[in-house]
Amino acid sequence: MNGRIGLLLGLLALQVLVLVGLSLRNNQDASAAEGLLSLDPTTVSRLVIEGREDAQDGDGGVLTELALTRTDGQWQVHGYPADAGKIDALTARLADLGSVWPVATTAVARERFEVADDNFRKRLTVAADGGEAAVLLLGSSPGFKRVHARRDDADAIYSIPLADYDLPTAVDDWLRKDLLATDAAVVRIRREGAWEAAHAIAAPAPEDAGAAVATRWQVQALGEGAIADASQPADAEAVSRLITRFKGLQVIGVAPDDTLTPSDSFTLYADDETVLRYTLYEDPEQDRFFVSRDDVPGRFEIAGFLGEQMRLTLADLVPVAEDDTEAATPAADLPVAGS
Repeated sequence: MNGRIGLLLGLLALQVLVLVGLSLRNNQDASAAEGLLSLDPTTVSRLVIEGREDAQDGDGGVLTELALTRTDGQWQVHGYPADAGKIDALTARLADLGSVWPVATTAVARERFEVADDNFRKRLTVAADGGEAAVLLLGSSPGFKRVHARRDDADAIYSIPLADYDLPTAVDDWLRKDLLATDAAVVRIRREGAWEAAHAIAAPAPEDAGAAVATRWQVQALGEGAIADASQPADAEAVSRLITRFKGLQVIGVAPDDTLTPSDSFTLYADDETVLRYTLYEDPEQDRFFVSRDDVPGRFEIAGFLGEQMRLTLADLVPVAEDDTEAATPAADLPVAGS
């Protein structure tokens, strides 16, 4: 009997030791995960991403650097408006980073996993308002959408849920693609030196005093030889399509240089007196188009088909004349000869 009690007490003591061990392990795991990169994503004000391009065996490649900065609540990438949603999503992921246990801690492992101070694939510096910057070294990938990571001030190496392509070093990847779009209610659009289309209000006839006021588009030629105030009805669908292209304009990336020659200029007027001036540039040799707007710094590439669709002529905006001739009477309706 005493032996059985002793055995039970021994088993109980063993269970207690196991529970205590698990508790300590969990606390250590939590400390390790929290120690990787602790930050409040709402306070992050600067991200610097460094990466090695074209690295070969035994060659570290060229180190490129990209900086994302938040000023007055607005994110920018090298002076251009940046995609705030994409950056906020990244900082939220960084705040949640953690690994239950380091995979290695030695100097040899740093080289093997490419997270050494002088041997890494990406280096991410995160700076927050009123705090010190944290540096994360990212190296090889142990699996799908995972990468080895180490803080530059620690030995522990972790496998974290992040991929190399989540941290690109090209400006175009972080650019806000709708930076030239607008939600202004456009009532007049002009292709400088070519034509101007404007809203014209058509009041109801006196006998239809209760009818709603209708609007229509008028278009007139501009430039040398054009007759002043010689406007004519415009194809409302064609004008609306053109305005929609400007209002929803999406850019591809930053223009490679400033040597482009303007090919066309457009001015959009809104009902709230907003005036937006766009300049179109064409590179005919490469069949590429670029656009700038006077209130946004820089020139930006757009899809080639958009550039072509913007260059409408006056004839493109005038309704096609309807054929006033009556259709011939079908043969089946003609009287049969001799009847």
